[in-house]
Amino acid sequence: MSLEAFLDAVRDPWRLEAACRGMDPELFHNEKGQPVTPEARLACGRCEVAGDCLRYAVMNGVRQGYWGGRTPRERNGLKGKMMRGEL
Repeated sequence: MSLEAFLDAVRDPWRLEAACRGMDPELFHNEKGQPVTPEARLACGRCEVAGDCLRYAVMNGVRQGYWGGRTPRERNGLKGKMMRGEL
């Protein structure tokens, strides 16, 4: 495990359980307007920590990539719902 991966795991331990762990990150970061890759959808669909991943992306303002089974457009506006406990 690289130092960067170790630090990520310490900050966000859910990453160690992510179904995408070890997959090519490019599968989750398409150009704007391009469809999500089937590999990304499958990984997120079977991931036990997709909710943690989604929460990380929303609460940290991640504006690119497919996180927690959601595109940036799908994540837009979820922060308020998460903070109110509605999601």
